[in-house]
Parts: sequence; C-alpha cells; structure tokens
Amino acid sequence: MLSCLFVCTTPVQAENVTDWLDEDEQEQKDDKIEEPVEIAPIETNEPSLLWSAVKLIFILALMIGLLYVGVRFFSRRNRQMRDLNILENLGGIPVGQQKSVQLIRLGSTYYLLGVGESVELLKEIEDESMIEELQHLAEAPQEENWFAAFQRKQKEKNEPKESNAFKQLYAKELDNLMNNRKELINSKQKREEENE
Repeated sequence: MLSCLFVCTTPVQAENVTDWLDEDEQEQKDDKIEEPVEIAPIETNEPSLLWSAVKLIFILALMIGLLYVGVRFFSRRNRQMRDLNILENLGGIPVGQQKSVQLIRLGSTYYLLGVGESVELLKEIEDESMIEELQHLAEAPQEENWFAAFQRKQKEKNEPKESNAFKQLYAKELDNLMNNRKELINSKQKREEENE
C-alpha cells in the first residue's frame, strides 16, 4: 500500500503545501485564460437558392430536349426500316400458353412460324393465289383481324365442294319442311273455323 502511494503521487517541487496550492491555482488560471482567437467571417461558397433553381430548370430542360431528339432520331430510323419492308410480322394467334402461330413476310416470301420454346418453320407459303390474297389483306386491313379472315378463307378453300352442295340441299329441304308446316297449320285453322 505504501508502494502505491509512492508510485501514484507526482513529484511536487513546491516547498510547502501553500506553495503547492498556489501553483495549482496558477495552472488552472493559465488553462482558463487563452489567447483571444480572431474569428474570421465565414465565407460560404454555396450559391443562392435562386441560382440553384435556375440551374435545376436549365438541366431539366436540357435532359428533356435530349430525350426528345433521341426519340425523334430512333423513330425516323425505324420508319426508314419499315419503308424498306424487308421483314414484317403480319400477325399471329395464340394456340397455347406461351405458344403462338405467326405469319411473317420476308421480302415477297411468306412464312408460317410456330413460336414456343423454340421457333419452327411450319410452312412456307408458295401458292400464288394465297400470296396475292395476303398482299391484298396486308395493304387494306379490315376492322376484323385479317389473320382470322385468312384462316377462314383457307378453311373455305380446303373444304370439299360436296359440303357446299350438302349445305344447299339441307337449306332446300329445310325450306320445304317450313312450307309444309305452314300449309298444315293453315289447313287446321280452316277446319276449326268451319266446325264453329
């Protein structure tokens, strides 16, 4: 314990306790009294709020202008590509989940493609009458889906002529039945009137 006192105490050069207390007070006063520091005015390099707003509006206008020029440039480029008419998707119909049949024109050749996990050529359309019909449909699109009209005409073309004859025969027989029924109803009404 005594060794702790000797180690922990700092050497004092004062001759007595009062001198030591006076030196301690003098050190505290020296610590409190510091040389006055001149305070320089704070210079701010920050621009004013008005200048920031003007810069913001200018940069925003510049960005919108660049966006407009970019859109115009790419639309003109796409229009030129469309005018070349090299490759055109004429339409398609879905036939399942993430699967469809597409009609593509490449130059003057038409292809029927199956699109799913992969793209497969279903048919190259070589029939001249069909190509003329496709060109006519592509030039003058109607209100209905032209791809559906194409399919309907294909179906009509592929149907045998007999089915058309059957339709005519069926319609004729139906008309005969309706006429016979009307005659029976009229004759029944006449009999009822005579019986009264």
